[in-house]
Amino acid sequence: GDLSADTGIASDWMGRQSPVAINTLPGRICVNEAYPNPFNPETKLSVFIPDEVQVSINIYSLTGALVEQIHRGQLVAGEYQFTWNGSRYASGTYLVNYVIGRHTESQKIILMK
Repeated sequence: GDLSADTGIASDWMGRQSPVAINTLPGRICVNEAYPNPFNPETKLSVFIPDEVQVSINIYSLTGALVEQIHRGQLVAGEYQFTWNGSRYASGTYLVNYVIGRHTESQKIILMK
């Protein structure tokens, strides 16, 4: 069977023990909400990928025009954070499009100046 744990016991240098939470990484692709959102002028885009995969992250206007390419390329398993600086762009709503292998996801972000 599978072994899993979400708590454990930690000891300090004097031998005092206390329960602690064990953070485990998800076994699937995880796209977090952009933060902050609304933002001015920067927002963070973070993803977790469980396996090496091709990743594309792009910002689009609501008319579908490509505004900026944030990342395009192969990434190994892990957690990644990208920053988008919208200081060169007008206030408004934009779409972040994530393509991670065969997984596609979009989210709205709002730039407020």
